[in-house]
Amino acid sequence: MPSSKNKKSIMRTLCIRVPPAYIALVDELVRRGRYKTRSDFVREALRKLLREELMLENVIDAIDRAPITVERSTQGVKVIELEG
Repeated sequence: MPSSKNKKSIMRTLCIRVPPAYIALVDELVRRGRYKTRSDFVREALRKLLREELMLENVIDAIDRAPITVERSTQGVKVIELEG
C-alpha cells in the first residue's frame, strides 16, 4: 500500500468558488473534529457524490438493457410494458 507521502504526490489541486456560508459550515465541521481539514471534507463529499452518480448510472444502464418498455420523466421511471 502506498505511503501517505506517495498519495499526496499523485493528488492534484482543484480551485473552486463557493458561497461564504458553505465555507462557514465546512469550517464548523472541521472545528468539531468531523474532518481534519477543508480538503478532507471536499474529498469525502466528492467521493460520496461520485459513488451516487455512478450507481444511478448503473441502474439506468440496467433498465436500458432490461426487456421492458419504460417511460422516463422528471418524476422518475415508470414501467409501461414487460416484453416477452
